[in-house]
Amino acid sequence: MGFSLQDLHHAEAELNNPKVLFRGTHWLRFWAQLQRTDDMKIDIVRTCRSLESAAMELFVSHGWPFMFRIEV
Repeated sequence: MGFSLQDLHHAEAELNNPKVLFRGTHWLRFWAQLQRTDDMKIDIVRTCRSLESAAMELFVSHGWPFMFRIEV
């Protein structure tokens, strides 16, 4: 069973959706809690925060208000 062109377009649209990024950072924050050292936890949380801030700035600069609710 192969993939159709429609499947490819759907997958691409999902990757361009902002909620994919925020869902990913949610799981990274969860994974950070499982780290043995506090330094690793702090580094992961800081990185997630920076990534989310950069993404929000990018979306706002292209006309997408960050106050819109993202359904997860």
